[in-house]
Amino acid sequence: MSEESAELRKQVEAFRQVQIMAMRDKLSAEAKEINGIKVIRFEGTLAPDQIKTLAFQLRNIHSEKLFFVAGCVADGKPSITVLLSDDLVEQGLNAVGIAREAAKEIQGGGGGQPFFASAGGKNSDGIKKAIDKALEAINQ
Repeated sequence: MSEESAELRKQVEAFRQVQIMAMRDKLSAEAKEINGIKVIRFEGTLAPDQIKTLAFQLRNIHSEKLFFVAGCVADGKPSITVLLSDDLVEQGLNAVGIAREAAKEIQGGGGGQPFFASAGGKNSDGIKKAIDKALEAINQ
């Protein structure tokens, strides 16, 4: 029975990876350019580890001028994820500050590194506003 469970877990994980790759390709194709920056936004129901995988796959494809923001609700908990390319960090953008500011819209907080940060909160109704708040960083 445990061998069967392990095999099923492997199959589910493989399926998730295929889903994330398909999502990566779709989001890349739908990216918008704002002020010379490739902006990719996502709103959905992925778990935090899946969002992180997606974010870093996007970063591998778009190594310059990338601003990725995702707002997700998983298990009833909202989260915001921000990933920036290194050149945007060098220009003064900071994913931690952006994520923390956006997290106010979901009644939460977070942290991370200058190029990658995430935040969790309590108010899943604020996800769209949180994404919009994060995107304001591009216009400053």
